[in-house]
Amino acid sequence: MEGKDILILSFSHSGNNDALAHRVAEELGARHERILPRRKSMPALMLDLLLGRVPRVTPLPEIAEEYGFLILCSPVWMGKPLSPLRVYLEYLKKHPLPYCFLSINGMGEGNAKVEADLTAWAGKPPVLCINAAIKDFMVPDITPDTKKMMDYRLTEDDVASLTGKVLDLLHTVV
Repeated sequence: MEGKDILILSFSHSGNNDALAHRVAEELGARHERILPRRKSMPALMLDLLLGRVPRVTPLPEIAEEYGFLILCSPVWMGKPLSPLRVYLEYLKKHPLPYCFLSINGMGEGNAKVEADLTAWAGKPPVLCINAAIKDFMVPDITPDTKKMMDYRLTEDDVASLTGKVLDLLHTVV
């Protein structure tokens, strides 16, 4: 599959997932669009996640109609993909578009649970689910805690390293 057949949609509160999505898109020659929820505050996003609400977002999910493969990139909070992705996952229930999920988040744990949630919301599993950990990029002598991980911003070297790993895995399914 050529890069022009791939759409990458990303949501990022800190910018880490957007940086990863942007670099992967550049390397693949794919289109990258940022997901913009109407309500952008952390409390609103947390409430959407806890209540299972599907927020209004742009771009609309129909943007995916002209592509053959979809890559969703978003952090995972409390073991769940963030609610701005739900509108796209629900779109996938009605459209036979293969997709994968990329995430850079605090501990990078809970891949099976994340994959189960994605499968439930999309009606089919992702062909690939990559859940990388911010703690793996932090200086080894710093004990990671929630605040430090939330404050951490990937460096260009971090993004390049992670992009290489993602591309190696993507080439096995795309």
